Formats: sequence, C-alpha cells, structure tokens
Amino acid sequence: MSRKAFTLIELLVVIAIIGIVAGLSIPAVQSARESSRRTYCSNQIRQLAKGMIQYESQHRHFPSGGWGKEGESAGLGDGYFWCRELCGEYLVKGLCTACSSQR
Repeated sequence: MSRKAFTLIELLVVIAIIGIVAGLSIPAVQSARESSRRTYCSNQIRQLAKGMIQYESQHRHFPSGGWGKEGESAGLGDGYFWCRELCGEYLVKGLCTACSSQR
C-alpha cells in the first residue's frame, strides 16, 4: 500500500513545530529591533554633539538656547534656537526634522 498524502496528525505536528519556532524567534527579532533603535538614537545624539562642537570652534560660543518669539535670536523664529542654528551647515538634513519651523 503506497501513501500519497499526509495524515491529519502529521500535518498538525508540522504546524505546531512551525508555531513553536515562530514563537521563539519573535522575541529575538523584537530585541534586535530595539537594539537598532538605541543605536540610531545614540548616533543622533553624537551627531548633535559634534555639530555643537564645530559651531563652538567656529563662533567661539555655543548656540543660543531656549524658547522665544518670532524675530528673536537672529530672526530664527519660534522654537529651539540652538537646533536651528546647527541645522544649516553643521548637521545632516535628516537629523534636523525636529528643528523645522513647525517644531
């Protein structure tokens, strides 16, 4: 007698094994994703620090800080002035998305 198909038990065992493997691998993928987020964030902070150091070495002072109204701090508008001053020539454009005029 020749077998041409899987039995129901064999099919359920294979599905259970696939489910167990997927269940074990999902936390590892989430852990790797969180690790990449931490790395991305620390790299952004490092780029901000490098930009501030470059600004200070060229202007002999750190960028002005704080919040303000339109027209204050060299006419840069509302928001974080130090970030806007760095976004021009010291930082990568993608790093400055939080520094737009909409904040």
